[in-house]
Amino acid sequence: MLNLTELQHWFGLAVIRRELDPDLLHQTVVGTEQLSAQQRMGIYAEGYRLRLLECMRAEYSCLYALLGESMFDPFAMEYLAARPSNSHTLFELGRDFPAFLTATRPAVNDPEQLRGMKMPEQLAQLERYRVMSIRGKGTERTSIEALDASLLLFQPDWVFQLADTSFVFDSDFDFVPCIDALDQQKTIPFPSYRPQSLLVYRYGYRIRLQRLEPWQAAFLQGCDGQAYWQQVQRQVADQCQLDSGELMARLITWLPEAVQKGIVAVVG
Repeated sequence: MLNLTELQHWFGLAVIRRELDPDLLHQTVVGTEQLSAQQRMGIYAEGYRLRLLECMRAEYSCLYALLGESMFDPFAMEYLAARPSNSHTLFELGRDFPAFLTATRPAVNDPEQLRGMKMPEQLAQLERYRVMSIRGKGTERTSIEALDASLLLFQPDWVFQLADTSFVFDSDFDFVPCIDALDQQKTIPFPSYRPQSLLVYRYGYRIRLQRLEPWQAAFLQGCDGQAYWQQVQRQVADQCQLDSGELMARLITWLPEAVQKGIVAVVG
């Protein structure tokens, strides 16, 4: 006879991982004329899987709305079967879903078809960043001093770092209208093909989505909390083929707003 701890462990394996030991099953679960022991356990296991599916639909609600139940649910169920939950929090449940979609994407040779197949995984990654932004510590409870733009020229060794609620994302599609429609509870349009860089950030406890210019995306991606900002500026000028002085002028104008909104912070 199993003690309570052993029974809980066995029940968890049976429900979460579908690992049923037939001998233990019949020792712990009593069948009836209407339902066998295996069928009774199946009710718990299926109910658990459906609850996790509801969580996946909620986390990836935009992708769910675009694909519909008939397409989204099989992807989500395959993911849940391949990567059973092993965390005490549901926040970790959908963490690897974008990578799973990428890894299981069918191999095709047609560039147009391949481009379309990348849409679900890219939208899933964007939605995951939105969830991560919600969970981040953020800067709302931090007193942010206004950044004096004139000081930037005289502080070449200042170091900037992206906030833990800010994420830069390169996409082949324009997801901004989709996310706007989702937030406004309107019909979500299918995203158009439009390569761009997107910024997910949190300001005033609200998740924002912003299109970035190439130089903005490159600079933010270089804000790693280690490199001096003028060092990053020179690298971005070379990468984006911009005049160094012109880029400096753009950064002096733009960086104070980025700091005030909690997108980046001066850390050194």
